[in-house]
Amino acid sequence: MPFDITDQQLIDKNGKVKNVLSSHILSHRLISLTDLGFHDFLKFVPTAKISLFLISPQSQQDEINSSLKKALYKPAKSKVSNKENFKISNHGFLKLHAVNLKGVCST
Repeated sequence: MPFDITDQQLIDKNGKVKNVLSSHILSHRLISLTDLGFHDFLKFVPTAKISLFLISPQSQQDEINSSLKKALYKPAKSKVSNKENFKISNHGFLKLHAVNLKGVCST
């Protein structure tokens, strides 16, 4: 998920995710975008990083989704409908199977 040491909202979000997923996290790293091959971002957002959580393969996707929803979802105060609009993609990227990230996170 995105992370920036100058953005209190992202710092808080990162802490909440670490807290609710603590029993599932095998490894956590803050990764520079240059480590992922992005070099021009420094011109615009030099403090931007990716907060990467490596989740245990024994963890169930429903349990991870539920935990993330508890940490990140804040329902609208004035609801027009009862439909919930939580989308993990609004907060980052979740992939529960092996993803090759050029060795940036290992156990």
